[in-house]
This record gives sequence, C-alpha cells and structure tokens, in this order.
Amino acid sequence: MILIALEYLILASTFTVAKKVLSYCPYLFLLTTRFSIGALLLLGFMQYRGGIVWHKVWRDRWLFLLAGILHIYLAFVLEFWALQYISSAKTALIYAMTPFIAALLSYFLYKERLSVRQLLGILVGTVGLAPIFMTHDGATLTELFCFSLPECVLCGAVISAAAAWFAIKALMARGHNLVVVNGIAMGVGALLCGVTMAVVAPDSWRQVSDWQEWALWLSLLIFLSQVVSYNLYSWLLTRYSITFMTLCGFLCPLFSAGLGALFLHETITWHYWISLGAVCAGLYLFTRKPGASSIS
Repeated sequence: MILIALEYLILASTFTVAKKVLSYCPYLFLLTTRFSIGALLLLGFMQYRGGIVWHKVWRDRWLFLLAGILHIYLAFVLEFWALQYISSAKTALIYAMTPFIAALLSYFLYKERLSVRQLLGILVGTVGLAPIFMTHDGATLTELFCFSLPECVLCGAVISAAAAWFAIKALMARGHNLVVVNGIAMGVGALLCGVTMAVVAPDSWRQVSDWQEWALWLSLLIFLSQVVSYNLYSWLLTRYSITFMTLCGFLCPLFSAGLGALFLHETITWHYWISLGAVCAGLYLFTRKPGASSIS
C-alpha cells in the first residue's frame, strides 16, 4: 500500500512540476521537447532490447497515428494550455474523472452494459465536480454552470486521454508492447506539437526565461513521469487489480492539492474538498462490486 501511495504522490507531483516548467517557457515548446526526449528514451531502450518489430508497426500505422493524436497531441496540448490558467490541484481532480468517461465511451462505442451501481457512481462523481467550477473570483451558486474556457478545454483533454486507451488497447491486442506504443505515440505527438509550434508560435524557443532552470525542471518532469511513475505503475498492476488501482486514484488530487499549496502557493478552497469527496464516493461506487475483493 505504501508503494501505491508513493506512485500517486509521484503522479501528483508531475502536475506541480509541469506548472513550474510552464513558468519558464511556452507550453508548445515544452511539449515538443518533452515528447521528443521521451520518445527517444523509450524507443532507444526498446530498440536496444530488440523489442520493436517495425514491419508490425507499419502494419498498424493508422492505429499508432490515432494513439499519438489522442494520447499525446490533443490530450497534452489542451491540458497544458489550460494548466496556464487552472491550478494543478483542480487539473488533477478533473483528470480523476477519466474512468467515468472511459466507461461512457465503452457504452456508446462497444455497447458495454453499465450496472445501476456504476451509473450511480458516474452520476455522483460528475455532479460532485460542480463545486470545483465555482472557484472563480466572486463565484456564487448562480454561477454554477458558468464554466470558464480553460475548464472546458481541460475537459476536452480528459475526454481525449480516455478515448486514447481504446486505440492503445487495440494495439496491445495486436501484440505491441506498451512501452513501444507509448514511445511511438510520443514521437507522433512531438512531431505534431513541433508543426503546431512552427505555425502559431515559431519564436517560442526565444521566450525561455531561464534555460538552466527550464532544463532542470524539464529533466525532473521527464524523470518522474516517463521513468519512475510509468514503470512503478506497470509493476503495481502485476500485484493489484485495475479496479483497486483506480479506486486508489483519489490520492492523486489529494496529494496534488498539498503539493500545489506547498510549492506553488495555490489556494485550496472548500469547493475542492467537496468535489474531492464526491469524486471519491463516485469512484468507490463505480469500481466496487458487492461481495468481491478489490485486491488481486
């Protein structure tokens, strides 16, 4: 259980570190460099181990392209644009809705049935997010449904990230290693981010305020997300069920709130704690099966 808590603490720290990196450079430049380095590390490692079968990759090139667009390009471009205006704690909390969105997509795409308990969990979790959207300056109950543009964009990022797992699942079913899938998806995402940057902000590299600090925080972000968090999560999935890991996901926004307040001086209001409690309750209802153990 300590390792699970450590995994979500590390995952939560990536939101805080990402927010810190953004204070030194434009988001498109950050994403292009981050995913270029990440792709080189993952694919270089797998190529060294002989784990990439390139003719099979070419065979499934359209699925890889879809994974790169949804899993990396859209999800992160939308998220990091919104992260410039939204606290790291709120970002982590909204991302906690991913299991609910994935379940709804499964229902509409594959006609997978949802139990009454799961539907109730989705309802509780979704409605429970309402207070967190009231945290604008001077927000009142009458402004409950006045979502800001960054919040709507962040929701789009979460939907894209959830949809991406269907492409990733299909690639894994066709025999591709998850590390290879992530590496190629990062390569596709880095290329698309680079093209976008060249079109809309070609001078982004000139806007880096402190190259030394930027390189330090970017290295930390890549180490925490691509090296530590990814591998630790993969290892934990061999010890615990996905259901149990999903249920423990409430630790991520909890840790993110503390890290944001400690290192970024973010203010955590009562809205956040109400939404966190509701999302936790929704996740519990959604993942818990009567009479079944969550730990495998």
